This record gives sequence, C-alpha cells and structure tokens, in this order.
Amino acid sequence: MKYRGLTLLKEEGHPVKKCCELLSISPSGFYDWMRRGPSKKEQRDGLLKAKILSIFGNSKKTYGSPRIQKSLQASGEKVGKDKVAQLMREEGLSAKKKKAFRPKTTINNPSDKKSPRVFKIKETTVTGPNQVWVSDLTYLPTGSGFSYLVTVMDLFNREIKGWDVSDTMDAVNTKNALLKALRTTPGRLNGLIFHSDQGVQYCASEFREKVNLLNITQSMSRKGNCYDNAFAESFFGTMKSELEFNSFENLDEAKREIFKYINWYNRERMHSSLGYVSPVEYRIKNCLAA
Repeated sequence: MKYRGLTLLKEEGHPVKKCCELLSISPSGFYDWMRRGPSKKEQRDGLLKAKILSIFGNSKKTYGSPRIQKSLQASGEKVGKDKVAQLMREEGLSAKKKKAFRPKTTINNPSDKKSPRVFKIKETTVTGPNQVWVSDLTYLPTGSGFSYLVTVMDLFNREIKGWDVSDTMDAVNTKNALLKALRTTPGRLNGLIFHSDQGVQYCASEFREKVNLLNITQSMSRKGNCYDNAFAESFFGTMKSELEFNSFENLDEAKREIFKYINWYNRERMHSSLGYVSPVEYRIKNCLAA
C-alpha cells in the first residue's frame, strides 16, 4: 500500500528519496516493485474496486458492504463482506445513512367514520402477493409550495404498486393511487386488505365507496399509533434519504423524480428483508416457485 501511495506522490512531482524517508521504505525496494508491476492480488483488488464503484454508483450511493457483496456474488465473484468493506474504506465509499423512523402527523377528523384495525402488524402473516396493501401520504417541498405523494405498497414484497403525486391532499389522489395499483395487478383480488392511518383522505366517502365496490376490506391504524402503519412510513424515510433532496423545483419535477425513484426501487434496489433481491425479483421468484 505504501508503494502505491509513493507512486501517486512521484506522479505529483515529489522527490522519491525524500518520500521514502518519510514513509520508512527502501528506494531500491520501491523501484523493484515498479519493475515487477502490480501483484496478482493488487490486480484483483483493482478489478474488484472498479466493480464496487460501479455498483455503488448505480445504487445511488445507498449500498453498504453487505448489499455490494451480494451484487458481486450474483455476478459470479467469490468475495467476503469484510474484503468488500476493506476495499470500500480504501476508496472512501460510505453508504448514505437512513434517517431514524419518526412517526408523522395525520389529519384526523373525529366525526369521520373509521374502519376497524383488521391488519395487525405483529399478528398478521403475509404469505403471498396482494393479501395486504398498505398506504400513506407524505409532503414533498417544491419551489411553488407543497406537493403530496400517496403510495400503495404490497407488504408481501415491499413493492410500490401504485402512487400519485399532486399539489392537493384530496381524496381523489388517494383513489388514483389505488386505481393505479389495481391496473398493475392482473387477475382477481380475493380477500385483499387495504390498510392505512385514519387520515381524512382514507375516511372520505369517495374513497370508501370505491374500496367497498371493489370488495376490498379496509383497515385503519389505531388513533395516534403511527407504528401500526410502520412499513408505509418507513418507505418514505428511505425514499427521502436516498433521493437526497431538499426541495423540488415544481410539481412536474417532483413527479419525474418520484417516478424514476420508484421504478428503481421496485426493480433494482436490494432489500435485506427479501434476501437481497429487489421487490419485483422477489415476487417473480416466489410466484414461479408457488
């Protein structure tokens, strides 16, 4: 490692003899190393670093050593997690840290009719796709004011089935996210539970009537208990951390960036809880196995 560092110093014009004294290495040893060229280990490390840099960049700088190791293994590389971590440290690569999950506030109208809590996060077992969908809404700051994102996630594989970005919090936007999820889901939905918080958008008659018409069982979190809908809340924390945005320029930019992120999240982003595959890959593998 000292020889490699000395090579960089030499290229920058520093005298080799003086650098060798500072690094406590022999000039003759350095020149012998230069003549021999990099060892097989150094060559392999160089190739691994190139692959790591590519994977890290494609992951939007979100992958740490466990996910990068899984990606390398998937491409045929036999390498341990500790080795990947070492090479990442040498290249100064560090994954973005996900912000701690914090409950969000919900606009709750006490006079609205509420649905019972059918889905219970610690008791309900999800064994296949389209058994439980969870939904939530979050704020997106833009240069022209707030925009709002509604998502519908399938708990089986954490896939975002539908979403809607708008400049209002109207119930029609929540309904649009649901309809988009339905359009991307072939076949009949038998016994589907749709879980959310007690926000006014989910209590609105326009939304409830559509859910009832589709024979979907509506479920709502307990009042003031955001952890009942933790999966949907957690997605927003992940998204905002990985998008690394402070504010979008306008609604159109917000729509474009959210579309690109969700497409990447569904099809490429590895999930440790899914065995380090993407939501779409997990669904395809498990549906074929069934």
